Amino acid sequence: MKTLTYRFFSAVRICTGDLTIKQRLAKAWIDYLDEIEPNDLPQCQRPKFIELRENMYERQPLNEESAPQASIRKMSARQVVSQTGLIIEIYAELVRIQNSPTLAVAEVNTNSRSNIVTSLEDEMLRHLN
Repeated sequence: MKTLTYRFFSAVRICTGDLTIKQRLAKAWIDYLDEIEPNDLPQCQRPKFIELRENMYERQPLNEESAPQASIRKMSARQVVSQTGLIIEIYAELVRIQNSPTLAVAEVNTNSRSNIVTSLEDEMLRHLN
């Protein structure tokens, strides 16, 4: 669990770096998240991660690019912000699970998005415009 949390923490750090938003998402995914298997995550986080993975492999790559690079290249700013939001959501849940010894993984509500993440997405979009 700590390794997963570290990978997501590292991805979140890249997502807040100084590259373009698409470059940050591509680097975060390729460097830290692409190798994660959905079954390595707690059950409550698998659907979000599977959604993220599907979005990263949605497009066919051109000559020297990867499928994630092609997929991100074709995303709108709103879609990139949404995918970044999923990374942040998963990271926040991993931290919460890791730091709560009494939290049963099966009890985590996987259908609700935190207000913080939604607000973050809105703020990121405002900043991009």
